[in-house]
Amino acid sequence: MTGPSPARTVSLLAIAVLAAVLGACGVPDRGPVHQLDRVPFGLDVTTTSSTTTSSTTSTTLVAVTTTMPPPTTPPATTPTEAIHLYLVSGEQLRPATVQLPAGPTLGDVLQALTAGPPPGSTGLRSALDAGASITGRDDRNGVATVDLPAGFFEGLSTVDQRLAIGQIVLTLVERPGIGQVRFTRGGAPFAVPRGSGELSGAGAVVSRLDFLDLLAADVLQRPATPPQ
Repeated sequence: MTGPSPARTVSLLAIAVLAAVLGACGVPDRGPVHQLDRVPFGLDVTTTSSTTTSSTTSTTLVAVTTTMPPPTTPPATTPTEAIHLYLVSGEQLRPATVQLPAGPTLGDVLQALTAGPPPGSTGLRSALDAGASITGRDDRNGVATVDLPAGFFEGLSTVDQRLAIGQIVLTLVERPGIGQVRFTRGGAPFAVPRGSGELSGAGAVVSRLDFLDLLAADVLQRPATPPQ
């Protein structure tokens, strides 16, 4: 039996392919739905949804408070007071101005006097022994009492004895409230030479007037400081 010719075979294949293409493109409007036992291409595989969380980095600005140390207060300046210390120039007395802390006591003034001429003094000396233990108190009646140590006049010439007493008297009577000076030695009334060389009575008061003979001529023109 003779088989189909090659031309016929090609025609039949073309028709079959066309029918298959048309069948695939058409959507049937009826017919049973067949459930597939196996879903191709792994379409039935459950996928895990990955959620990407965007993390926002927040930068917190921290305010730093710097505590500054309090300003350093400069040390307070101690107020001072100008006073006159009477010192020896040749065989006469003249004042030298020095600065002491304000409101010095009589003891402070006597201590400064026995310390000798202040730095920078020229042509001045003291008839008092350096650091001599001389004390003084204000009797609150215009009189200062000065106590001299034992042997105060030892080693002093007659002129220096008068100059030493004159240094003390003239220095103290310029202090407020002091107009006269009384001397003791070891607490007992003591006689001292005046500027003229005459001795006072034991415990008698002396003043600036008693030592005018010892003042330099130019100093005499300066009025004495009145008691306050």
